[in-house]
Amino acid sequence: QTVSWNVANTNTAPVSCALVNLRLSLDGGLTYPLTLATGVANSGTASVVVPNAPSTTGRVMVEAADNYFFDISDANFAITPGSGPVVSSFTPTFGPVGTMVTLTGLNFTGATAVRINGTATTNVTVVSTTSLTATVTAANTSGLIAVSTPAGTVTSATPFRVGNPPTITSFTPTSGPRFTDVTLTGTNFRDATQVLVSGQEAKFTVISATELKLTVPDYTNTGLITVTTPFGTAPSSSVFTVPLRPVINSFAPDKGPVGTTVVLSGRNFTGATQVGFGGIVATVVPVPGDSDTQLTVKVPAGALTGPVSVTTPVGLGVVEKIFTVTVVAATAAANTMVFSVWPNPVGARSTLHVRLAVPASSAHVSLRNGLGQLVGTREFSGSGAELSTAGLASGLYLLSVQADNHAPAVQRLVVE
Repeated sequence: QTVSWNVANTNTAPVSCALVNLRLSLDGGLTYPLTLATGVANSGTASVVVPNAPSTTGRVMVEAADNYFFDISDANFAITPGSGPVVSSFTPTFGPVGTMVTLTGLNFTGATAVRINGTATTNVTVVSTTSLTATVTAANTSGLIAVSTPAGTVTSATPFRVGNPPTITSFTPTSGPRFTDVTLTGTNFRDATQVLVSGQEAKFTVISATELKLTVPDYTNTGLITVTTPFGTAPSSSVFTVPLRPVINSFAPDKGPVGTTVVLSGRNFTGATQVGFGGIVATVVPVPGDSDTQLTVKVPAGALTGPVSVTTPVGLGVVEKIFTVTVVAATAAANTMVFSVWPNPVGARSTLHVRLAVPASSAHVSLRNGLGQLVGTREFSGSGAELSTAGLASGLYLLSVQADNHAPAVQRLVVE
């Protein structure tokens, strides 16, 4: 058949397009899977062989081979079936050696060969004039499928991908917190497109066909690891264990003096080593009844009014609720240090002034953030001291002052 087009002076300067490609669409111009000619002269006409691909919505594209423009025929045209074979579809579209592929089309009677990427398959069986089967061999590689009959040869529009699904044989380590690097050992990792840990997508790097490295994603939990390639998805045979940070839901009582027994409720307490009260920690000594969801501890000496925290080998868990450290009523007025602080609220990169009601020979002032972490400290004597707020983030802080033999006093401080 002859394809004609209007050159429209595109073969002369300044466009200077000398060569064009001709492509065929079977779906009204949505896609152009078939190539009629490549690198032919931009002369306005070319002879092509129309494939035996019946369609009522054919269109032709003429595209520049050495530039960036194209044109498409204005109306659909029909391609009527000839006597040669036609491949409409095949299933499956990928598979390992030994896969039996079923082709659907026209005029398969008398088929003499089926090739994948130019290499012959085996066990070619003509089921009917519209169906045949063939088996993938070890010599086949990914590529187009060609069917040959006495009336001619036709090639599929899309390739068959030859490959095996992945397998996971082991991984190390088998447990760890989020963002842990894990190495997988297995087979057929080369074309991996996705790796999941307990259903959450993980970043990964394919090292080789038998090795893959991943990073445990945030917001994931204990679960299977899966690797997906174009040839299938492989789950691990065992779970990767993600230990979780402790979470404090509540505690009781919420106030009391040093030595008070406090029971914490929550989860992920197993292995807890410390419980903090306003940043002052108590060592955990397990008692009957303690579990992954319950923890019992005594308020330690020096504890400050503030948030409660639990530390495990996995990390730190803090609850916003405040535990108030009280002083025995009979001695509270006598033993508590009275002080004032200004300005409050205070701006970042400012100076905080602390003044004692009664001068002291030895005093200590400390500043802790909402997590109970120490962010500032100062030793002084006399009536007061100053602290810089440079580098402090906006939020609520606890300022503690302890002088001579007085019990510590705490005030809340807001940094803006």
